[in-house]
Amino acid sequence: MFKNSLFSSFKSGGENSNSSSNVQKDAILEQLVALFPNADQEYLKYCIGCYQDNHVERISEKIFNQNKGHYPKIPDGCKAANCTKAKNAFLLQINELFPECDVGFLRDKLCNVNHSHLQQIIEQLLNMEKTADKGGYPRRMNPFTIEPWELIRSPSYRKAVRYKLYNDFPDTWRSTIKAVLAENNFDYKKSLEKLKELATNNWWNSLFSVFRRKLYKEVENIELMEEIQK
Repeated sequence: MFKNSLFSSFKSGGENSNSSSNVQKDAILEQLVALFPNADQEYLKYCIGCYQDNHVERISEKIFNQNKGHYPKIPDGCKAANCTKAKNAFLLQINELFPECDVGFLRDKLCNVNHSHLQQIIEQLLNMEKTADKGGYPRRMNPFTIEPWELIRSPSYRKAVRYKLYNDFPDTWRSTIKAVLAENNFDYKKSLEKLKELATNNWWNSLFSVFRRKLYKEVENIELMEEIQK
């Protein structure tokens, strides 16, 4: 009984401590956002984690003095730096600086960082250029231009497209559909055309059509609905 009581006491104390720490960090973040309203909040959270005390004063000093007033910002018209719209804005900006860099490579890089997107990826690409003798970063055949289907897709769009194509092609293996989606950046129309082509030329699937899978409940997505109606 004493052991259980002691354990509960330690657990409760740890939870209270974590809760208090989170409240303090939230208060610090709120003060920083008041000073830098268009700042990437994930960047500010990263900065908060780098200091033990006097967070607002020290982070402000870092931005104004060390960074000469520069800091990662949320793109105009975006709610957060990690939203899909913001990442596409970053993608277009990076494309202007590195027009030959493979678009898929840039998409993957953007989706694998959660703050300071421009700063981190530009630094990575510059470092890769320095090691050009080892290949540098991957390049594309048609530089400068990014087609609409090459932009970053939101998780909700990707899920909606996947489920719709599962239902549109019930005789096609899901693994095949996933592979086509991956090749076409989850773009509905490009994936649809490729799957139609495969379905027409694939007698193997029709042989097993008797084992057709059940339909999925499709996910509503405004972006996909608008694309289908075009």
